[in-house]
Amino acid sequence: MTFVSKNTPGHRQLAIQQEVLPPEKIEVTIVSLPAEVMDHMFDLFEGDHDQLRTCTLVCQHWRILSQPRLFRRLVLSSQDRESIFGFHSFILQSPHIRSAVQHVEVHFIEAWNSKYAANLVADILEILPRPESLKLYGPSTNRVKWSKLSQHLHNAIRTILKRHSMSNLVIDGWVFDISIPELNNIVFNCPSLKTISLLDVSEGTWIPHDVVLPKPNFSRRILDKLTISNTYNKDPMFIESLCKPDAPVDLSQLKTLNIVDSRNDEAVNLLLATIGPSLQKLELEIGFSTVNELNLFPCNNLRSLSLNFGPYFPEIYNSSIPLICGALDTIPHPNNTLEELSLVMCVTHPRNFDLRHFPLPPAERFNYINWAALGNLLGSHKLGAMTKVSIELLCHGPVLDVQKFASAAAARLGPIKPTVTWKAVQLARPKQLRCDRGSQT
Repeated sequence: MTFVSKNTPGHRQLAIQQEVLPPEKIEVTIVSLPAEVMDHMFDLFEGDHDQLRTCTLVCQHWRILSQPRLFRRLVLSSQDRESIFGFHSFILQSPHIRSAVQHVEVHFIEAWNSKYAANLVADILEILPRPESLKLYGPSTNRVKWSKLSQHLHNAIRTILKRHSMSNLVIDGWVFDISIPELNNIVFNCPSLKTISLLDVSEGTWIPHDVVLPKPNFSRRILDKLTISNTYNKDPMFIESLCKPDAPVDLSQLKTLNIVDSRNDEAVNLLLATIGPSLQKLELEIGFSTVNELNLFPCNNLRSLSLNFGPYFPEIYNSSIPLICGALDTIPHPNNTLEELSLVMCVTHPRNFDLRHFPLPPAERFNYINWAALGNLLGSHKLGAMTKVSIELLCHGPVLDVQKFASAAAARLGPIKPTVTWKAVQLARPKQLRCDRGSQT
């Protein structure tokens, strides 16, 4: 390389020769890579991406990948206590990782009798500074009882729920064997919660309808979405307590309601009457119904309706369409605002695998008349605001060609004004009713 200087007297040129050296080699390590590059790398792997990201925190050989922006979700499981212990030590020493965690899941593979394992989880929960979501899942066979957990875990859950960043809470399979005032102080006495899911929590000292509850020592919560199960005998009692004027939740301002595995129509109607015109979206999973009567009249601002019927309503034996038509008939007219309708129906029962024991009914029993009635209702002026209809048909086993059934049903439904989207699914095994249950990882 030659430098020429013209600043000397007489503009004398001075040439300086300098050896050209290669640029300094910069070592590129995994730690120096941007988080976006790491995200792209994980996308190339096979398997669940969230599990892969979680493994990088626990496994000693993968800790070099620990970048805060990568790990937004933590999954704590009772299945491997050694991993919990290793992760416990790591998270206590990694404040930058703790600050990046947004979503936390705690899975009880089996009911925990070990206070040591529960306390390790409690240590992790209480030091997370800015979590946005907490999901607590219990086993489906032996539900976790709140009274059996350690006091340290009780306090840690209360602490994380009090974070101002916490907006979403899911409790599935944890029995709160406590009184309703205690439940209010744990679940509803949280400043920022907007979405709450309470599934299979009903067991405890639920207050009868004629007993006046003490007024909660905090203002009533206003939620955007409430998900609740309506399966067991004590669930309607819990729903009734939520509908009282002195309940900790102000349901009159709720926008979205999701009811899972509903088996009591009266409890559903009580909820709808309590919420009233503020409800804009209703998601109802019907497991069984003895009354077959849903009243949507109080919800005169309803814009989206989703009805998911379980295997107790096989279309070839016991059609759900009369219940659907009955519910749509209760929608107020002419001030109808319903725009979207989603229907999920089972064509056959999960046990209809053997035609010798479960022979198909004759063709006239396939409820095509009900499909024609549904088509007349959907195309009427009463539902003139509706713009989108989706129908999903589920068939268990090879006993029936679900595509042919869907074609016949669409022909009977007839041409209607809303756009109808059909989906036919042939299931090899029974579909689990509880759709909001987390994966047991």
